[in-house]
Amino acid sequence: VFTRSPGVEPELVIADTFGSYGLNHKNIQYSEKRGDVGIVVDSSNFKSDGFRQYSAVEREHLNAKFVIETDRGKASIITNYLDNKYAQEPGSLTAAQYRDTPYMAQSANITGKYGKSFIQGLYGLVFDGKISADTNYSYRLYSGNRKLDNPGGVYFVIDRKMQGGAASISTNTTVANMPVKLTTGLEYDYYKDYRQGYANSSGTKGAQNRNEDNIASSYGGYLQSEWMLSEKYTGLVGLRYSAIKIEVIDFWPVSSSNPDGSGSKTFSGISPVIGLTHHLNQQTNIYAQVGRGFESPTMNELLYKYKSTSPGYTNEYDYSVGSAKSFQSEVGIKWRDQNNAMLDFAVFHIKTQDEILPRVSRTTGSTWLNADTEKYGLELSGLKVLPYDLAARGAVTFITAKYSEPAGSAVSGGKIPGIPQSQIYLDLSWRSNGWVNKSKMTYTEAGVDYRVVGKSYANSDNSEVASAYQLFGLKLSHNIKQGPHGLSFFGRVDNLLDKKYVSSVVVNQENRQYYEPGMPRNWIVGVKYSLAMNY
Repeated sequence: VFTRSPGVEPELVIADTFGSYGLNHKNIQYSEKRGDVGIVVDSSNFKSDGFRQYSAVEREHLNAKFVIETDRGKASIITNYLDNKYAQEPGSLTAAQYRDTPYMAQSANITGKYGKSFIQGLYGLVFDGKISADTNYSYRLYSGNRKLDNPGGVYFVIDRKMQGGAASISTNTTVANMPVKLTTGLEYDYYKDYRQGYANSSGTKGAQNRNEDNIASSYGGYLQSEWMLSEKYTGLVGLRYSAIKIEVIDFWPVSSSNPDGSGSKTFSGISPVIGLTHHLNQQTNIYAQVGRGFESPTMNELLYKYKSTSPGYTNEYDYSVGSAKSFQSEVGIKWRDQNNAMLDFAVFHIKTQDEILPRVSRTTGSTWLNADTEKYGLELSGLKVLPYDLAARGAVTFITAKYSEPAGSAVSGGKIPGIPQSQIYLDLSWRSNGWVNKSKMTYTEAGVDYRVVGKSYANSDNSEVASAYQLFGLKLSHNIKQGPHGLSFFGRVDNLLDKKYVSSVVVNQENRQYYEPGMPRNWIVGVKYSLAMNY
């Protein structure tokens, strides 16, 4: 999410990681700052044979960040290049396939050489400036491109151009004798896909069946205000307007089997939020927030139009799928005890009108619908530093997600598929020189973690279920610091007991191929070397 900024001293980092199923990840990074100019360059190569049949992947990644500091502010220039050489797609499984041969690939995927390869470049500028001691501003600009080869049920070739920008200003002021921080901003994003579709002939392009431009543009504005009501209370009031236009220009000749897919639709919504925080003491905050959310369908969620007769879709955009609007509320508590302990607890409720959900999932021709839904639950997470250089961390989530009306094969009150009803994570770790301060010296660290994921339904009528599962993991590292040199050896084992489990589901898959297996027992080992070059 955040790209590393250049450090004060030049540093070189080299790392290499090996693991099960042919995994290898090589990485080299260099960082330097001279005066007001700094640079971080990071290059990596990742490849794996995959734990399933026909699931190999290889990609190369380069990221560079240049930072220039001036009297007016700081400019960050980012270049990101990704070459996804190939990523094979083995396909999801039926219940019988998962039971008997959980790591197989669908024969059609192998024959059709399903998967994707693409080259993507993204280039951006972020500038953070200061108008006065109380007022800051920021703006960003970016552009990029992506060339995708995607053989599947249809062999898609997509050439994407994208660009956008945003600007914001933030100021500390006083309103009605109360300190207030005001932030306002504007955003604009645009992309255009030149999409061509072909019949997939054993992994090569056959007869063409689609030729169109897909265009999406979005713009919005927001205002957020933080009110210092008193020493004990802080208020939050915000408002955002969003508009998304999706447009298709269909160049394919119109016929009975190929209706005209041209058209456009604009989705818009206003999202307000209001909140209150009670600062109970220096360690504890109690808060409550309510707000409305807005979500438009994506281009892919409009790609095919549902019909009741075989094959179940037409090759045109489905503008009947509308945007989703939700009402959300949350109450919680946050507690901090310096570096020794922390605890977060929240209960939430989300009521959504016209949530966008899959009607039928296919390798080609997935269709979507809207349905009213409701979700509620709780989240708990915490950290505690223990005696004997131990530390315990944990997180728990319980959620009930259900339909509020009939939709497709779902009944009112039925559970929304694809959402685990509970998740638990626990971690107990030991560090040879303790946890209070971040270590800058030689030390050893070891730990065990435990994960529980509850059951989730695979289809809207709740007749198919992915069972709950439990996983254990072990980790061990030894870190050496000697003058300018740093050397780390690390290793980890996941799924220690070699459990068979479903890691995710493909909701409402047409051929009842709902299940995607998780990895069996697997390991990684690696080494990382760092050199502080001005030590």
